[in-house]
Amino acid sequence: MSTDKIRRLFLEFTRLRQKGRTRDEAWEGIEAAAQKLPAREHTRLLKMLRDWEAAEGHNYRPSGKADIFETHYQSGENAGAAGGSPANGAPRKSVIRRLPPRTPALGMLCPDCQKMNAPDATYCYACGAPLRVGPSPKSGETQPVESPERQDAYFGEGMVLYLRVGSGQQMIRIVPRRDEMVIGRTSTDSVMIPDVDLAPFQADTMGVSRLHAGLRRHGDTLVLTDLGSLNHTYINGQQLHAHEVRVLHDGDEVRFGHLVARVYFRQE
Repeated sequence: MSTDKIRRLFLEFTRLRQKGRTRDEAWEGIEAAAQKLPAREHTRLLKMLRDWEAAEGHNYRPSGKADIFETHYQSGENAGAAGGSPANGAPRKSVIRRLPPRTPALGMLCPDCQKMNAPDATYCYACGAPLRVGPSPKSGETQPVESPERQDAYFGEGMVLYLRVGSGQQMIRIVPRRDEMVIGRTSTDSVMIPDVDLAPFQADTMGVSRLHAGLRRHGDTLVLTDLGSLNHTYINGQQLHAHEVRVLHDGDEVRFGHLVARVYFRQE
């Protein structure tokens, strides 16, 4: 039961962060419930939040705020490790400590979303923004930017998405929208109807959630978001965190739970 509660609090915190709430505001949204957890579970939750902030938190800040810092929740970690608790029996309050902005040693930092990309990346895998390619420019020089149109992530007007599910030849034709479309499965005991229904492909036995993933157009790219599914979403074998946004590419393999699909971009 505690594990389920920790997971719910973690998902609620990340959801608030992705909606633009600050770290403090997101923590205030779950603090009352978090303080009711036993000391060990409380410490575990805080470690999950600290790790998430270190990896993803700087990407989700309100526009206009250039301040990038990590949040460290230090609450009863020693007590949790030892199986004990503070003297008054309740978890200690969170302490937020600001650190200087991180300067990545390797990789390409996206100028739009601040996501760290591979050193040889030409566009951001998270938001699709073009990145500079080649060696770092010398002082006074400029470096060419490769246009998304030259990348397999490009998805322009008049294009459609096809999903080939499993090993069969049947294709699902999708016309993505700017607003989010839900990929999942219908069920006889639920009134929720996804925009893209994977039920005909034995989705219920393949671990596909009713509301599994979100799909939408973002600029000249398509982005996929895991909606907190039970069995997760994977792109080319890499697991998406709950509510993480990733750019799709022509030919990507996407796995919804255990159901594998291949994506194809087509101009019509």
